[in-house]
Amino acid sequence: HPAPFTYYLLVLLDDGEKTTEHEVTNKIEDHCKYLANVFALTHKAGSARTGLEVNQRFWSRAFSHGHLLYSAEGLELPEARAVAKEQLLKRAAWHWERWGLQGKAFLLGAERYYRDGNYRLSVFLLHQAVESTLKGLIEAILGYRVQLHNLSRLLRLTLLFTDELKLAFGLDTVEGAQLFAL
Repeated sequence: HPAPFTYYLLVLLDDGEKTTEHEVTNKIEDHCKYLANVFALTHKAGSARTGLEVNQRFWSRAFSHGHLLYSAEGLELPEARAVAKEQLLKRAAWHWERWGLQGKAFLLGAERYYRDGNYRLSVFLLHQAVESTLKGLIEAILGYRVQLHNLSRLLRLTLLFTDELKLAFGLDTVEGAQLFAL
């Protein structure tokens, strides 16, 4: 992504690897931070294998349109296949209905608690609303199953398909970035 310049890396670990995916992600990003802005998506190889076998859009697209930097000897994955448009739309609708509607419900709850003067719970539900909505967008558009709760990381993932959300949160301003962090 050009602004902020970021490399998105998909890293597959051996299924027998004992180090957790998030630990590997943190190590990669920490080691690279002085060289380049890196966003690592780390999974066990079995996740990719299963995703390709059932023709999940994220995995199919990653392996058919991504750039392979390195492959360990012996790693065998099924061939990536294109996903039919009807199937894409059906899956996208399902993900949006699951997460987007949940986000809307959290927003309604946040508004209610705000009106009642319970600001702490209102802010918590507002966070949940943003998280669910971002997950819905990512899963509907990219087909990537999100297991994150960190709003900054979720927002950085949306940069793969739009800059508009970054702008909607005002992250291009100091005040917007401070409010988002708060």
